[in-house]
Amino acid sequence: MALLTPAVARAVEPADSRTIDREAEPETPAAPTRWYGWQSLPIDALAVTVLALSASTSSDAIFDEGRLLTVGAVGIYLLGGPLVHLGHGHRQRAADSLGLRLGAPLAAGFLGAALGYVTTPERGELENRCNDCGALRALGGGMIGVGIGMLASIVIDDFVLARETIPAHAPRWTLTVAPASASGGLDFGVAGTW
Repeated sequence: MALLTPAVARAVEPADSRTIDREAEPETPAAPTRWYGWQSLPIDALAVTVLALSASTSSDAIFDEGRLLTVGAVGIYLLGGPLVHLGHGHRQRAADSLGLRLGAPLAAGFLGAALGYVTTPERGELENRCNDCGALRALGGGMIGVGIGMLASIVIDDFVLARETIPAHAPRWTLTVAPASASGGLDFGVAGTW
């Protein structure tokens, strides 16, 4: 064990100096947050429900109820969450939400389509049953991927992004001066929040 003079001991800084001669600095408590994802959950539930209804009511007509419902559901899905963020004054989160709601389904859809195509059996095995099974499996995988991406973006948006810090209110006071009706003079008062 080496003995150091006080001057040398001050010059040599140990790796963790808090344990030797400094007290640990107190951690500041985390600012309280508020979850407002409950406001976008019903909007997202409506979008998913309308999308499911549109899948069951499609026909061959160009402007049928199923296609119009699909367009409406996608619009509700894409804009519902960002509008809730804008309503709370969070422009950047609104942009993040829109990017997440566009990007996650697209990325998951491409991944699902690629996995669907790659897992298609060799052509010789399906010669009598299917002419273009790779494309069908890619389409099915892509649709499943888009659905998973939509649900994942809803969960991330509603449960992670939809939080805001509650601002701490500093004490405020106001000096009030008002004419006194009974005595004809002035009333002075102090009002505020502490």
